[in-house]
Amino acid sequence: MTRCFVPKCSETGVHHFPKDKKIGRKWLKAIRREKSIPTNSSRLCRKHFMESDYENISKYTGVKHQHKYLKKGVVPSIFSWNMKPASEKAKSREQRLQIRNLKKQLFSLPSTSQHCEDKVCFFENNIIKGI
Repeated sequence: MTRCFVPKCSETGVHHFPKDKKIGRKWLKAIRREKSIPTNSSRLCRKHFMESDYENISKYTGVKHQHKYLKKGVVPSIFSWNMKPASEKAKSREQRLQIRNLKKQLFSLPSTSQHCEDKVCFFENNIIKGI
């Protein structure tokens, strides 16, 4: 089993380096190994990719994939050195963003305005409480 090429990661690697040299250089820069040369057996594990980096449905058949396949041009972005604990300011910003998105969703649906305002208040209270 090949280990992940990322420093300080001991997971089993599953994703080969891309054949496109430009994207391969982006991968090396992202994993902080710009001077290293990956071999044919060098791989990265799934921990370094977001869920949105994967193809869910086949372009050819329209059926959901049984395995995870990376989208073309994706660069790994999740590493131990960029995982900072969120500050209070960042947490409140995230809450405001969630509330704003909920309001957009609610007001885009056809219903009475009073009913929507009641739902927004309910969601705001639950998000602030952490429910």
